[in-house]
Order: sequence, then structure tokens, then C-alpha cells
Amino acid sequence: MVFRQCIDRYLVLSTILAACGFPQIASADVGFLLPNAFKIDEGTTVTTIASFSDRFPSIEHPLRSKDFHILTVDGEKRAFDDIQSHDQVTLLTATLGKPGVYRLSSGNRLGRKGKASIVDGSYVRLGRDGLDPSELPAGSPILTSQTATISEVYIRHGEVELPTTLSTSGRLSLMLTAQDALGFTTDADLELSVLFDGKPLSDAKATLVASFDSYTDHGEGLTYTLTDKGQVTLSADRPGPHVIFVRHMAKAPAGAETDIRSYTTALVFELLP
Repeated sequence: MVFRQCIDRYLVLSTILAACGFPQIASADVGFLLPNAFKIDEGTTVTTIASFSDRFPSIEHPLRSKDFHILTVDGEKRAFDDIQSHDQVTLLTATLGKPGVYRLSSGNRLGRKGKASIVDGSYVRLGRDGLDPSELPAGSPILTSQTATISEVYIRHGEVELPTTLSTSGRLSLMLTAQDALGFTTDADLELSVLFDGKPLSDAKATLVASFDSYTDHGEGLTYTLTDKGQVTLSADRPGPHVIFVRHMAKAPAGAETDIRSYTTALVFELLP
């Protein structure tokens, strides 16, 4: 299916279901990169959707970044050839080089600023997306915060195998491993390991969303709690694109404009039958 047909399919399906009165169950809003194909056999051009949505992979709001890039087969960072931003989506186009595995990335995106606090030893958002400040215990600190997101996806160019582990960049790093010789298939156990600043992130939540989960019984995807070693086994039995993401609030790095940052890292991958 060509890329334009993919976009039309997403928009038409959403319109039909809404017109027929089907409920659109909202899942957590996440930024994602979705290529026109996870394996490029013919030609060397890949076109990628970059969008925010709570109905993956439907497009809702354009994902914009000053650091869109590709990690090449040789480990070099290079820019996309063309970037076009529209009302609901950003379109990224690139001509690939030699055969191999490429990682497409939004880079580290700093977003909206807000307020946060500490309750029972944990950071909590305040305001529209979090706790009402009036409900804070007396003496709770008021901190400034900013979102920091990374969205990535791996693709193959030519007759090459996908690595058994897909890793993301950034302070909040996801490592998704297929525990099967066949790779990322519906028969494989998927093991997720999450690091923050190189150390296992314990007791955080990981959310797995399959394509068009918003129209199924688990419209918000499946949520897992990481162990004290920052790991969890995922259950996925439906072929097609999926997105896995983790959120974590932490003290901002030195020199940042806010006290803390609210990190989200998202990885899109394909499960084969």
C-alpha cells in the first residue's frame, strides 16, 4: 500500500466509525514515528508519519522537532531529505544508503512547561493534566517542569535481519528484545528493559498499544509495571504496528530552564504473523 493510501485509510476509518456512533475510547496521548514500510525492498526512499495521537496510529496533531534524524548503518547521524508539517501530521522523507538497519528518530524534544510537586516522595503534575494544586498537602513544594520526549522506529533496507534487541536513545532508554529465533512475531515473548541514566527504572509503567486498539476492548492499550530490575514481559498476539512507551519524571539536568522534566520515550515496532 502506498503512503498516501495509508493516510487516507486512517482518516476514512475514523470518520466512518464516528458517523456510525461507535465510541472512540481514548488511550494515552503519545508521539510516534510510523514509516510507510518497516522493510524497504524496492527503491531506497522511506516516508514517515510523525504525529501525536491517543488513537494510534491515527494522526491527530503534528509531531515537530528541531532534531529529526536518522542513525545510519554506519552509526552516523544524518538529517532527513525533506520535512513537511501539516495540520495533523509531519511527513519525513529520506533516501537511504546501503542495505542495513536504520533508526529513525525525533531526537530529544523539549515541549510545554508546567508546574509539579512532590507527594509521598514522588513527582506529580499539577494543573490540567494532573493534581489540583489546592489538593496538595500543606508545605508541598511547587516546582517548574517541562516535557522531554523521544520517538523512534527501526526499519530494514534490503535483505538484512532485524536485530533481536531494539534500543532507543536518551536518558530514558527502552530495550525491546524478541526472545525467539524468528524475531518479532506473534509467537515470540517480548522482553522490555528500561534504563534511566543507565540504571534500571523500577516500578514505572510501560504501555503497549497495538494498531487501532482504541476500537477494541482494551482501547487504552495494555499497561505493565516494571520490576525492581526495570524489566517486564509483554504479551502481544496481534500482527501489525505497535507502540511501546514509558513516562518518568525526574530532576532536570544542570542548566535546564525548569526544576524537573517529564520524560516520555516511545518505540514503534512491527509484529509479524
